[in-house]
Order: sequence, then C-alpha cells, then structure tokens
Amino acid sequence: VNTFLNAKRVYFYDKHLYHRRLRSDSITSSFHHAFSDCIDIYEIIAKTIEDNGVYDELKEEILRNQCKDIFNRFSQVNEEYKVDFFEKIQAHFSNIKDKLENDQTLVNCDEKTRVIFYSALEAENGNEFELMVDNYKLSVKKEKLERKVKSLKE
Repeated sequence: VNTFLNAKRVYFYDKHLYHRRLRSDSITSSFHHAFSDCIDIYEIIAKTIEDNGVYDELKEEILRNQCKDIFNRFSQVNEEYKVDFFEKIQAHFSNIKDKLENDQTLVNCDEKTRVIFYSALEAENGNEFELMVDNYKLSVKKEKLERKVKSLKE
C-alpha cells in the first residue's frame, strides 16, 4: 500500500501474470482461525493511508471494503473459530467507532456498510450478527422484487 500511494506513476497492465493454485489445506480455502487476521491487516492499511495523507479521500471506500470483507470471512469461517472472530470484530469496530462517527465516515457511507458495522456492535453473538446482516440483505432483495412486480403491472 505504501509503495502504491507513493508511486509517481502507476500503469495498469491488463493481463494475468499470476494464477493461484487452490489447495484444500491453504489459508484461503480452509476457513480457519487465521481468517480473523484480516482485521489486523485492515488496521495496518488504515494507518498507512492516514500516514500518507489520503485518509479523507479513501475513508468510505476503505470502510466499505473492510466491512464487506470481514462479514464475508466471518460467514465462511468454521464454527469453532466464530466466537473469537466475532469478539475481535466487536473490539475492532468499537475502537474505530468514535473516529468514524466524528469524521462523518459512517454518515456518508452506504447503508449496507452501516448495517454490517452497527450490527456487529449491537449483536450479542456471532449468530445474531449474521442474522441481522442477512435480514437486511433479504429486505433489500424484497424491495427490489416489489419494484419489479410493480413495473411489470404497469
């Protein structure tokens, strides 16, 4: 991230240079305790972006990606690691909540990001967290279907 932010020029090369091999025992497919390390990585990314003076420009995008990624990883992790992962999510979001509210990031971000963020803080456990977010997703889907039905009737 530091290198990218400090580069004078960046070139987008639209060809695949790397093909990842997936193995059943790899960290990306085994859904184990290391999945919660994404929170530590997001903390490093946020600090790097802040240190490079581009936090205000990227804060909503960083939060959106962070919430989406953390929720997706949490949903995939094995049950035996969910309690610890959920506690880490709550601690992380609690630590950044005041800053995000004070600098208006949470006000300006999209609704789904706010739902994930506040659901993690309000839920009593990981199952409730997942259900709260899934309920939101279903309500959005229902609204879209209702609009589609209405347009078909017209």
